Amino acid sequence: GLAPGARRAAGSAIIRPAKAADVDEICHLLDQRFQKKWVGKGIWESIFNYSWLEPKTNLGYVVEISGEIVGFQGVIYAERTLDGKRFTTGNLTSWCMRPEHQSWASALLATVLEDESVTYTALTPTDSKVRILQEFGFQTKRDSVHFYPALAHLGSLLTPRADAGRIHNVTEGAERHLSCEEQRIYRDHAAYDCRQFVFLKGQEYCFLVSKRRSSQLRKLPVRMGCSYSHVLHCSNWDFLAKHFEYIKLRIMLDQKTIGVVCDPSCFSDAFRPRGVAMERVTLSRSSGLDRTPIDDLYSEIVLLPI
Repeated sequence: GLAPGARRAAGSAIIRPAKAADVDEICHLLDQRFQKKWVGKGIWESIFNYSWLEPKTNLGYVVEISGEIVGFQGVIYAERTLDGKRFTTGNLTSWCMRPEHQSWASALLATVLEDESVTYTALTPTDSKVRILQEFGFQTKRDSVHFYPALAHLGSLLTPRADAGRIHNVTEGAERHLSCEEQRIYRDHAAYDCRQFVFLKGQEYCFLVSKRRSSQLRKLPVRMGCSYSHVLHCSNWDFLAKHFEYIKLRIMLDQKTIGVVCDPSCFSDAFRPRGVAMERVTLSRSSGLDRTPIDDLYSEIVLLPI
């Protein structure tokens, strides 16, 4: 008989949840298919052994034919509070099919996405994956994140200070300034390759999570590769806006980057800084979440060097 959660797709093909015993074979499959310099077994294992959810819903799903794994769809699960409600989120990652078995791709995704109570995201989809996910009811967000270089928003340094005193970057005891949910985010991401900041001014604060990433910025006057700080989460966008240049410089100095990248739609109309647009496509599907944007926490962006 089949294992729990498995289904026989057709012929000898079985689609089932991945098991701990499959991890080595899956990592080898991913290494063969992606062939990137940063990839290795230790890197790929991070999408299976993340620490913020135990027990895990599953380790993703595989397509198995005659005892060999020929396809894989990773899912990084988390329990989150969004729009004041608890949600299980599943970030789709590391989709891989052997070329001769591509015909099983849709059946694999159909099995992965059976649980409609999960809020699914795809943050780095290929063009072909976008089309397939749209067929499964995913909503596409096709817009831009913006790149903000140093010294481009000096006006925010002139914000009057007499009413609230000086802004501080809290480096010790930062957690005590955060809400219970923010403390959980802080602890969940402390072990990974991202930086967490708490900026404080008077009774107001901003909790921010940033990751150093590299990319080609094609919209710059000179095409160049660079390292930038990608804001994965911000608890207080109005605070960030009011002190944008100061916070931006602190992040850049800490992460040794040439600028900061974030979603301009998160800023209020009162202050929306100008930056260089970088095209980005993301997808999501949720039965209970309509308007609240889903940030990049608890995802492959945190776990993988992408």
